[in-house]
Amino acid sequence: MPVAALPLEPAPLDEFPLPSGTPFTSSAIATNTLALYIGSLRNDNTVHNAIWTSSSFSVPFPAAAGKMKNPPPATYYRAVVTLPFNCPVREATSTAPGHRSKALAKQSAAWHVVRQLVDMGEITERVAGQLVPTPKNPTMRAPKPEKADEEKAAGMARRLERGRLQSEETCEGSSSSAAALPLEPAWVTSTAVNHAEALDALPDRVVGETGVLGVNGYPMLVHPTFYASSPPLTPSNLHPTVLALVLRNHPTRTAQCRQMLLLTSYPLPIIPSSRPIIDIDISAPDVGVPAHFTLQRARKMKTFDTGQIESLFRYSRRFFRAALNKSLEGALGDTRYLVAPLRSNFTLELNDDDALPKVQRRDIAWHEVALADGPLTVPLDMDVDAAELAAELTDAVVTDGQEFGRRFYVEKVRPDLSPSSSSVVDGLSILQNAFSKEHNRYRYNGRTGIVFSRQPILECEHVVSAKERGFVAATALPAHHNWLIAPELHELHFLPASVMRVATCLPLALNTLDDLLIADELNARFFAHKLDPALALEALTSPAVHQLQRAAGFVDTPATRRSYERLEMLGDTVLKLLATIHVYRQTAHDEGRMTHERHLVVSNRALQAFAIRAGIVPFIRSARRKPREFCPPGWTLDTGNKDAFKPPPPALIGDKTIADVVEALLAAAYLSSPTPMQAALDAAHVLYIPIFLRQWDELATEPAADEYADVPLPLRPKPIELLGYTFRDRRLADVVLRVDHDIQRRAQFERYEFLGDALIDYFTVESIWLEHPELGPASMTIMKHSRVSNGAFSAFLIHSGLHERLTNLDELAASTIASFAANVTAAKEAADAAIARGDADIEYWNEVVQHKWLGDTFEALIGAILIDSGFDLPVLRAIYATQLAPFIEPYACPPNERSLHPKSVLLVTLAARGCRGWEVTKRPEGDKHRTDIYIHGRHAASALADTGSLATRKACEDLNGRIARDGVLNQWCDCPRKKGKSV
Repeated sequence: MPVAALPLEPAPLDEFPLPSGTPFTSSAIATNTLALYIGSLRNDNTVHNAIWTSSSFSVPFPAAAGKMKNPPPATYYRAVVTLPFNCPVREATSTAPGHRSKALAKQSAAWHVVRQLVDMGEITERVAGQLVPTPKNPTMRAPKPEKADEEKAAGMARRLERGRLQSEETCEGSSSSAAALPLEPAWVTSTAVNHAEALDALPDRVVGETGVLGVNGYPMLVHPTFYASSPPLTPSNLHPTVLALVLRNHPTRTAQCRQMLLLTSYPLPIIPSSRPIIDIDISAPDVGVPAHFTLQRARKMKTFDTGQIESLFRYSRRFFRAALNKSLEGALGDTRYLVAPLRSNFTLELNDDDALPKVQRRDIAWHEVALADGPLTVPLDMDVDAAELAAELTDAVVTDGQEFGRRFYVEKVRPDLSPSSSSVVDGLSILQNAFSKEHNRYRYNGRTGIVFSRQPILECEHVVSAKERGFVAATALPAHHNWLIAPELHELHFLPASVMRVATCLPLALNTLDDLLIADELNARFFAHKLDPALALEALTSPAVHQLQRAAGFVDTPATRRSYERLEMLGDTVLKLLATIHVYRQTAHDEGRMTHERHLVVSNRALQAFAIRAGIVPFIRSARRKPREFCPPGWTLDTGNKDAFKPPPPALIGDKTIADVVEALLAAAYLSSPTPMQAALDAAHVLYIPIFLRQWDELATEPAADEYADVPLPLRPKPIELLGYTFRDRRLADVVLRVDHDIQRRAQFERYEFLGDALIDYFTVESIWLEHPELGPASMTIMKHSRVSNGAFSAFLIHSGLHERLTNLDELAASTIASFAANVTAAKEAADAAIARGDADIEYWNEVVQHKWLGDTFEALIGAILIDSGFDLPVLRAIYATQLAPFIEPYACPPNERSLHPKSVLLVTLAARGCRGWEVTKRPEGDKHRTDIYIHGRHAASALADTGSLATRKACEDLNGRIARDGVLNQWCDCPRKKGKSV
């Protein structure tokens, strides 16, 4: 054979003209064009799709071929594609005789199909050279008209309810049918939900008025309905709550704050008589000042005089105007609570015969209440000496005469200073500084000088407004202390300093009180008060609320103030377990189909629809309510503009936020009950999540009939014991331990694996959540992924000796297990030696080649034990706590905000340095894989391993060590260094 004839290539493809006259010759785009066409047929692609088959053949070439620069390959390929039933072209073959690769053969076959479809009009030309599918026989019906989200959610709920009723009728008395599958010749169960209809009912993710996909406006409760449903305040119907501001690390400043009284017509429902004290946190964490309001419920007060309650209303009006620096107006019949100052020496005493303390009418500082009927401010008496002035200014606030002007707490009178003394501001005197700015002359009503030149000076603390978090924030802000002012230029405010300090912090606390009442309303309406009050608010509060306020009596850590994120992570895994069990009991499908059906229950789109249907969205706290936005219920802003009284705009909430709140509420229910799984199940039903299990106890099953009951006892096989658990039905263990290709056994194995995967996830997340209350979701996720992996499960399978119990192994499986056992045991010994030297060795199982089916075997075993034990979670939790967790914990990732995988560590290091000139390359090398890392063209590290992932891991480990040990990155990288970063 002549050398020139060696290339066994097909003739070039002919051009065929498109309608525009543009020639179509490229086979490279034919495969994509064909894939688009098949997708346009609207079939179920899991059943009707293109089926590709390929064949190869070898061509012997003479020795002369070896002298060619690019010798032809020894193997060539042909491809055949079989198309779906509603495609007019049913089959096509690549151009003979053969092609150099499978990809080229597929392109050739696709080119022939596309050419025929263009001729038939099944593919048309939209613009010159651009082909679009136009099938004439698609199978799926046309899209339905658009519906509102609420209508779609309601439609889905109706369909799911019909499915539940049909399922209960069909499956009544057969809830354990799935567990008995290995014993039945055929699987007969019912599918509870028409999933095509369920998908149609889900709201579409469209760009709404916000212009952002997946974010929409929803009405939000601003004030709890507790106020609207409460009767008007009357002299005979006043329930007191004592408010006390506490700065936890500043007892002196706490003593400067007055106790106040909050009067409502009903007792606050969040303060039960059984636990009449709660705390509302108002800390300023950015300046390091922890603080809270203590709310103490007291007994109903005796009847007031009509004049007294009217005086309290006028006092409350002045109080809130001063606290908010806003022109508030209202009427006694509309307001929902009043405030009253208590005497400075007031103490709350408990009675022996009553759980609730008593507050007397005489405990109110009525002389201060009466000041609200007089002028807001009064001039200071300058004809007195310094001692008399100091007595007049005890517990006093002075202001510049404007209602909403600057105010100061008077700390001391300084007779050693005068208006001509230095103010330590640009060398100016106190008087010069007072008039140094143009607006100051307006502040002092146009005055430009003083009359009493030898008056003493007041040393004061500037009153920080409520919108800046008031007295609490001022504690750590030196700029607000040691102000020197002239008393002649100021007037005495009607509120004492001890009351003003509380007034500047109260709006933040009352905002939080509203949120607690809204959470309590949801708790009562949907969950019959079964949720822990603090967890209910936490579950409703999105991460956009930077400072979550928590009720007292519960763990208060930085992690628990991070909104619903921690709860959402726990709720996600609880919901996954419930949905997994639901799908397992309701269907007889394989793992892939069950995963798909579970997704219809737990996906964010589905959970959003369920939440809308249940009506919980208005309760979500999607943004932090700022103190300056606070307005007491029943009051309005007197702006003179009637348009100012519009209701607040809809809250912008993301679809995922709504889904996360659903999961967080499930976790709150789970944590609030002594029977957590039943509580989570009840919460799922309340939230319209279609899990058709009603009682957790329904899962308990009796042992299966003993197949060896008629066999004499000495001849019966021994019970199977695995992981310390003795199987009641040995046939379930056989499904897991037997390694063969029986279709029915394999299908049941996958179903057990499906259960085991969800169960191990549940135990792992629960243990991390409970053992690390200080961690946020990022650290918990990293810890979870380190503990829940096929590598870890495979290593445990070897460590526990379970691999020795596997049966029916063929030669390949036996050699695979033997090789893996030797390698993973050696890796464990090396890790133990490193730990003994004080060096951390994380996830040693990732240093050997993984075999997924070994990890799957362990998951299937856990699922089989779950079924055999009658869903007895304590049995499985004991196996996890005494065997799996002690094995994994020493080698798993500790709490960390970032992944400790060598590649992740390297990428973080490069990013911190600001390096942009790096490259990671991977290539096969014989039966091995090689990874090379380059830094600015310099070869930095290399590794050869059995798999590409192992090679990358080893190369990154090597380079990380060199960077840490020798600082080579700073020598090789000349990129501009990030400010403040060093490596």
